[in-house]
Amino acid sequence: MNFISALHGEKANQKISLAVADADLAEVIQQITTQAGIDHRIEPEGIIFENKIGSL
Repeated sequence: MNFISALHGEKANQKISLAVADADLAEVIQQITTQAGIDHRIEPEGIIFENKIGSL
């Protein structure tokens, strides 16, 4: 799975590759937060990924 970061600044347009074939959701979330340098929280409506500027 690949996606392009929506962050601004030095992380802008960073391609993030995830190895998800044998990963559970918690591992995928951790890979996203580690590679993108962001935080996350789990809310009733879903997973919110955040940087210092705001939510994605």
